[in-house]
Amino acid sequence: MAKASSSSPGGSGLVMTVLGIALAFFPANQITSLWKYGASMVGIALGFIVLAVFFFFVYGRLKAPRAVVSPAGRTREIR
Repeated sequence: MAKASSSSPGGSGLVMTVLGIALAFFPANQITSLWKYGASMVGIALGFIVLAVFFFFVYGRLKAPRAVVSPAGRTREIR
């Protein structure tokens, strides 16, 4: 029996993800305007990217202060 390599689960996951993303951009039969469908797909994707960038920069700065103990035994906060 052949031994499966350790990259086969990752490879199959990657293939399925790429296939799912590619097939999501094909319109259904009910779509009448391909330009409107394509523009809405790109617009929604860009909207989610903008939202992610917003949350990354806004909430990325809100880090909890860390306490550092100096050699003299005093504690101070670092931001």
